[in-house]
Amino acid sequence: MKNLEIDQQQAIAMMVNIHNNGGLLLPTRDIEEARRTAEGIAEDCRTHNQPLICRAIDAGN
Repeated sequence: MKNLEIDQQQAIAMMVNIHNNGGLLLPTRDIEEARRTAEGIAEDCRTHNQPLICRAIDAGN
């Protein structure tokens, strides 16, 4: 899909998981990729008036 390297079926499964569990952690290669992905998702949500919060976090090693 647009902000993640997943297909539509994976995106739908992820959406259902978020709805059922209230959130989801998505692993990325590094914090910069996490920030870019989160910003892209958040911008798409604002554009479509969807009340989703998406932010990058550093889980540490």
